[in-house]
Amino acid sequence: YRFDVFGDSRLSQAMLKVDYRSIGNTLSFYVLPCYRKLPYTGDTLVSDDTATRNDIYDKHTFTQFQCSRQTYQVGGREKTNRSSFPISGAIRLASVIDQVDLGLALYQGVSRKPFAGLKTNTLDPYPEVTRLTLDAQLTDESLLLKVEGLLQNSSYGKASAAVAGIEYSYAVLLNGAVDFSLLVEYLHDSRCEQIAFACAAMLGVRWLGNDIAGSNGLLTMLYDRKNHQLRTALQYSWRLNDTSSVDLSGYYDDNGTYMSARFNISL
Repeated sequence: YRFDVFGDSRLSQAMLKVDYRSIGNTLSFYVLPCYRKLPYTGDTLVSDDTATRNDIYDKHTFTQFQCSRQTYQVGGREKTNRSSFPISGAIRLASVIDQVDLGLALYQGVSRKPFAGLKTNTLDPYPEVTRLTLDAQLTDESLLLKVEGLLQNSSYGKASAAVAGIEYSYAVLLNGAVDFSLLVEYLHDSRCEQIAFACAAMLGVRWLGNDIAGSNGLLTMLYDRKNHQLRTALQYSWRLNDTSSVDLSGYYDDNGTYMSARFNISL
């Protein structure tokens, strides 16, 4: 999040994963023995008057793993998180049925988002959560219909979220030089007051350059229905050679402008 607010670049984390595969189905099991603090980005609207940013977020390093729960000061008293060892686990079933891709997952463990995205007056930034998710995609030639849903329960209460979208592609425009797609999405979250752009509508265009550099881009406009804010974002990338590529990304909204350039190399 510190160097890529879009979340496309992810840091590795200690994990054990086992898959069982059959025709059209994959059953995956995950065990995560540690977790990371989330670097503060400003997009999360959660606030707590009794806490400091350094208590909640990791502002100085993004490589430190938390392999045991910490003790926090609340009103001059020490408070320890519920579990001493934050072992998390998940199970996910992915299936392909004709033109539909389905995914169903259950997660039990430490929340990866401070306070699980809920406003609270206590200082337990990373509570244990139970999270059930569903994702589905219907592919009909040039048309994609997508939906994702989430149900979550933690010591701070229950939360739910859903997003539905349509993507329609115009293939081989300009004599095959470009593939062009139009996107529409609608987002709703019970935590609209806590998370910026959690309840929003999105319009976007995606293009794929059918060139040797593999250039591609995504331009979106996101409207926050709760706070009446507008965010325009752009992501663009192209490959320089077999081992390196360049990514450009940025956005503009009422809170400011973000720009990022990243060089990637694979050895």
